[in-house]
Amino acid sequence: MFNHRCLLLFQSNVHFIVESEQKVAALISALDMAMDELDIMEAKLDAYHQYITDVEESMSGLQDRDQLAQITGDNRRLLLETLEHIVASLSVNAGVLKTLEEEADLVDIDRYKEAASCLDALFTAERIPGEEYLQAVSEKSLELVALRDKFASRLSYQVNDMIVRFYNQLMRIAPGGGGINVGGSLVDISSSSSRHLRHHIPGGSLLNLSGSRSNLSVGSGVNPSGALNHCYELLKVQRSEMLQFSSLVGGWLQINRPDVFRTLKKQYIDKMQTFFSRVYQEILQLGIQPILGLTKSSKHDPAKQDGDVSSVLVTTQGSTLNQFKPLFENITHQLWSLVSGEENFITDFFCLEKCKDELDAFACMQLLFSSLPDGMTDLIRLCEGQNVVFSMFMLLVLSQLSDQVGKTRQQHEHQEKKLTGSFWGQLINRCITETRGVLKRHVNSLNQMFRDSKPSRKVRCGLLNMVRVYEKFAESSLTVFGPGSTIMEQAHSDLICCLMNELDRVAADSLKTPPEVVLLENYHRLYDILCRLKLPSLDDTRKETKARYQRSLQEYSMNCMGRPLEDLHNFFEQVQSALDSGVRPDAICYQFAFQKHMLQKIIKEYPGKEVKKGLDSLRRKVEKNLSEETNLFPVVWRSIQSEVTKQCVFYEELIQKCYSDSGLALDFTIDDLQNYFSEIASAPRRHALG
Repeated sequence: MFNHRCLLLFQSNVHFIVESEQKVAALISALDMAMDELDIMEAKLDAYHQYITDVEESMSGLQDRDQLAQITGDNRRLLLETLEHIVASLSVNAGVLKTLEEEADLVDIDRYKEAASCLDALFTAERIPGEEYLQAVSEKSLELVALRDKFASRLSYQVNDMIVRFYNQLMRIAPGGGGINVGGSLVDISSSSSRHLRHHIPGGSLLNLSGSRSNLSVGSGVNPSGALNHCYELLKVQRSEMLQFSSLVGGWLQINRPDVFRTLKKQYIDKMQTFFSRVYQEILQLGIQPILGLTKSSKHDPAKQDGDVSSVLVTTQGSTLNQFKPLFENITHQLWSLVSGEENFITDFFCLEKCKDELDAFACMQLLFSSLPDGMTDLIRLCEGQNVVFSMFMLLVLSQLSDQVGKTRQQHEHQEKKLTGSFWGQLINRCITETRGVLKRHVNSLNQMFRDSKPSRKVRCGLLNMVRVYEKFAESSLTVFGPGSTIMEQAHSDLICCLMNELDRVAADSLKTPPEVVLLENYHRLYDILCRLKLPSLDDTRKETKARYQRSLQEYSMNCMGRPLEDLHNFFEQVQSALDSGVRPDAICYQFAFQKHMLQKIIKEYPGKEVKKGLDSLRRKVEKNLSEETNLFPVVWRSIQSEVTKQCVFYEELIQKCYSDSGLALDFTIDDLQNYFSEIASAPRRHALG
């Protein structure tokens, strides 16, 4: 059974194996077929991949060609735009070209301004880097430069022709060249002495720096000569016409052709400086005549000083001095109008605010008015020769002008504008320096006169001549500047210093008058002068003057002490000396020289009547020493009264102290003494001849 089953199982396995072999063969055959199909598919895939690669290569080539075409198109567009820009920046339209090339008569100013603006636009247009290497651009640029130079040359020629024409018109009506010689050191006015200018200055000073630019006027109340009036009117019209070209000359020409612009400025200066020289010569000439009229009339003035002083200081009436100021203000105002008007004009016409060459506004003004500083110096010296006090008025007017120039400069700086007027400011400063030099020479001459002063040997000194001279100087200073003005501080300081030194010397050498009297009278007057001047810098000097006056008064009063009570004064001086040396008060009466009977004897010598008589004699002596001019007798007499009273009180105190039991006393009381002084002071004063 078992075997049978094993046989059946074996037979089944055999059949299964046989069948499996067949299936394996079939499977292998199927796999072979699949492999063949796979090879076919791989071949197709390789073919498809090749196709794709070929397509990718074709697409890449097409993309490169499109990009190249885009770049080419962009480059062509940019090239076209660049060429159009270059052509536009180098092209001039026909109308502008005609204006630039034709012979300009400058009648249609606006057309030439427009042409110049177009030419500026071409030269200032934005440039493309490298375009200068293009031959066509280089050639066109050279053509534009030639066109610009041609226009600049014609513009310069026309403007210069206009300047020459205007100059000839002005010179035909300008005043002649005679009169004051502003180029040298001498002033000759004899050739035109017949011409006399009357001035009327209403409402105070004419010195006012306000006004419109480029406007020449001489101010209300001023009557210059007819020739000057015509010159001012014509010059105003000419400037108005010339200023229409300021944008062409000062703007366009200065930027594009600075060499031509500089030449044109020099040509203008060469012409106009002759005209201006004649104008300010005439202004100075006309201003000098009324000044000479003042000094001529003052020569017959009875108020002049005596001969030894007039050589140093000429004093005229206050009205005459006050008349000088408006005359000098008139001259400076006309010169300021002339100078400031021209400086404003050339600044606007040549646009000198942006000038970069050496001929700026100040340099141009120096050339245009080259002789004016010397002319002002001659004017100052002429006024000095007529009356040195005139230099004070000149210094006052010039200082006011300088202050106004400074204020104007500050206003322009605040407004961030360039200040015109620098030439005028420097001219004024130079004149101030010259005027201060005149005053310095005058101060030196006064100091030398002080040093040469000597006391009188025939009559009493009284008020010294040098103090009178300084008083006149101070009065002139007060008339001109008023009290408290610091302009003359240095001059007063120098004079006072020298005067005080020489005053002490003269007083010490005085023989006819006691030195203390000389000092107290003159220091009293000097103190009064310093009080009226009210100069802060001289406060210490004023205090010192007062101290010296008071010290001299006290010394003189003390020196007078011995005259009314001489023996009594000497006795008690010796008593006081003994006390100071250590002698006891109760022992004084036992001293031989100070015994009781000695004092009693001296007291009997000075009864009330004798004291009064002695005081009266002292008054006559004081009156003889003091001059009536100073009127110091009441002051000196009160000082003497105070000192005598003080000493008599002291005598009584010594009697009570050293002779208490003696029963001695002065024959007069202090009240009696006061009455003596009052009666003598109220008596009529007797004039005492020296």
